[in-house]
Formats: sequence, C-alpha cells, structure tokens
Amino acid sequence: MKPFSESELKDTFQKNFHILEFFDACFKKNQLANAYILNGESSLEEKQNLSLEINKILNCKHNISKSLAEMQTACNECDSCTWLMNKEHPKTPLILGREESSKTIKVATVQKLQEQLSQSSPYFRVIVIPEADFQVFSKHPANALLKSIEEPHPRSLFLLFSRSKYNVLGTIKSRCQVINIEPEHEENIGADEKTSKILEIYEKYKTQHDDFSPQIKNKLFIEEIAKFTKEELINYFDYNISKIQISKESICFIESLEEAKLKLNSYVNPKAVLNSIEFFS
Repeated sequence: MKPFSESELKDTFQKNFHILEFFDACFKKNQLANAYILNGESSLEEKQNLSLEINKILNCKHNISKSLAEMQTACNECDSCTWLMNKEHPKTPLILGREESSKTIKVATVQKLQEQLSQSSPYFRVIVIPEADFQVFSKHPANALLKSIEEPHPRSLFLLFSRSKYNVLGTIKSRCQVINIEPEHEENIGADEKTSKILEIYEKYKTQHDDFSPQIKNKLFIEEIAKFTKEELINYFDYNISKIQISKESICFIESLEEAKLKLNSYVNPKAVLNSIEFFS
C-alpha cells in the first residue's frame, strides 16, 4: 500500500499531488532528507496541508515503530492522527515563526526550538518554518539553526515554506532539497532590461581595465550602479544569487548580497550598502 492514498488526496491537492508522489518515493526508498523547501506561490494553507499529510504518515500509530519503507497510509482515526488534524498534537509539528510584535524570527526562538528537539520523544518531530524568506528568517537566527539542519536529531524533519527559493538565505538553501510548488514562476527567472544594464557594467570592469586593482574596480563599479533604484539593485542581487554555484568559497559573497538586500529593504542608503560588498576580489 502507498503511504499517500491517491483516491482520497488527488482531488484535494490537484496540481500539487506530485509533491505527495515525490515524498511517497522517498518513503519507499527509505531516503528522506533532513530538510525540504516547499517553494512557490501556492497559498500558505496548501503548504500546511501538504505538511500535515506528511506528518500524519510519520506519526500514525500504525507506523510509529516502522522504517520509512514500511510505512502505510495514515489511519486518520488514532489519537496521533486526530490530534494532528485538530491541531492539538503535543509534540508535532514544531512551528518556528516570528512573534506577532516582531518582523523577524528571533535567535531566542531558535534556541527554544533546539531545547525541544533535544528532549526525547516517541513521535517523529516535523519542524515547520512558515516564513523562510530572508526578510523574516534572517542571518543570525538562520545561522543558529544550521547545525540542527546539518546534524538533525533522530526522527526529525524540517519543512520550510517560501514563495521564492531566491529569497531563502544561501546558507540555508544549500542544506535543503528544494521542491517546487505550482506555479513555478521563479524557475523562469531572467535578467530584465535594468538588470542586464548592471550586468553590462560589471562585465566592462571584469574584462577591461586590467591595470586597475580590485579595490579601484569596486569603487568605479559602485559609482556607476549607485544611480539605479533599490528595487533594480535587489533584482540584480537576486539574479546574481540564482546564477552562483553554491560552494564554500561563494557562501560569503551570497551572504553579503542577501544582507545587502535586507538593508536595502530597510531604506538604508544604497551607496553605503554597495560599499560593503566586494564585487571584485
């Protein structure tokens, strides 16, 4: 029997049924990753429903002592399934979110989550981050959670929700598998006219003026692109990030671009933000 019942769920999830089929294959192969980004413009409610179905499978009383490959469809009748459907389960999901009075997730909230994960539990803990974009899940709390994602506690799974994977910090994204939810507008990201102009300016300094030092190239490049709007600069950073191959060497540059995006969104002077980035090194 498949863990996800097609007859019961196909009509409910329609276009996104392929997500359940993907996880069904992961269960069968006993190859569930530590963390996934559910990426795309589908509603928060639909992503929550997808995570609920995964959580029910993992914690149904018929599956609690089985390996992933042995798990079957959730019964929807046991205490665990009922608690999950009524949002009353005492141990799962663990929601990592911001407080109502705050615009971002706090480091203290991450630390509280880590304390919960360190406690033993008979249940499979599913950790949900409903707002994984860098504007909410910013650098410091993200860094505090990195080890928990890299070296997760037994029987735990991270599910991060984002409207665009390009808005998730590179340090987090590099440690997750990205699953695209319909529609997939981000997959067709390209350079618009303004971004192309900035790229032309960059290429001019990259391929010419070899007698200039990297510091001089940076200064001249920044002087030219400082005239663009904040929105245009953010689009250029996004485009850059989408094209960078994640590696240990590129993480610092990606982080600097993402921090610059956050500062620009906070209406910091664009030139001051640009001066903090080493475009040429």
